Amino acid sequence: MFTAELIDPDSRKRRISCSSCGISYSARDYKLLYESKKIIYFKYRNKILCHECLYKKLKELAQGKKMPFIILNKDFKFKCFFEPDNQVSGDDIPFDDLF
Repeated sequence: MFTAELIDPDSRKRRISCSSCGISYSARDYKLLYESKKIIYFKYRNKILCHECLYKKLKELAQGKKMPFIILNKDFKFKCFFEPDNQVSGDDIPFDDLF
């Protein structure tokens, strides 16, 4: 099953970069952006992905079908479903409940 771990901004001491698109922030900026609900980074298969790239990866793997996945953080395990029919537009973040 697809499992990604949320990277806690409080535990970051160094710069963080998305392995896919390259968007990068200092640990301080990541914390501010996370608290402002602007970006979340995840660890997936030993790579770091921003929320947009994780969403694209889910969409690619789902191949147009509903797909279960798990998001882990330090205290919780979120069981979710990717539903390709639910389109995300503009500034909407598909992981808004994780902030």
